[in-house]
Amino acid sequence: MALREKARLTLDLTRYQDQILDISGYFNGRVGDTDDYLPVYITSNGLPVNMRGWKYEYGGVDNQGHVHRHIYPVRGDDRNDQIMLGRVTLHFDERTFNVPGHWQQFYIRFIGEDGSTVSTVDMDFNVIDEIKDPRELAAELREALNPKMSIDDKIAFLEEVAAQNGGIL
Repeated sequence: MALREKARLTLDLTRYQDQILDISGYFNGRVGDTDDYLPVYITSNGLPVNMRGWKYEYGGVDNQGHVHRHIYPVRGDDRNDQIMLGRVTLHFDERTFNVPGHWQQFYIRFIGEDGSTVSTVDMDFNVIDEIKDPRELAAELREALNPKMSIDDKIAFLEEVAAQNGGIL
């Protein structure tokens, strides 16, 4: 889900050749969300792009090796969108973020009115696990503190719990 209501991630279609863009300050997918979205401002050489008639394709490979590929028309009907000025909101459906962890590859490809690829932006991307019930988490932590467990097993368990909760114990 978008992290800030008024913040839009600016994507310049001419500037990301051989670069991987870190979008964690703007967007993090979460397992279980059914309609994630990312407000973006699409430019070309710093100028707004009229996105009417365009499509966007997004996908990649999640951390378990599942390949994702989804194509949708660009719409400008969300709050504060202006499709003719490149201010649009990209939606990710419920089939996208099913596995927590770092995606091995994630991209958004913009497809012009004529069906040709205008630009592809590669992104560094993480999916956060569902938020656990505090009682469930407490039970897991009690188990991790079990005196019969080896210290290595405890450390591995706590690292796993932290990874599942976005680095938070």
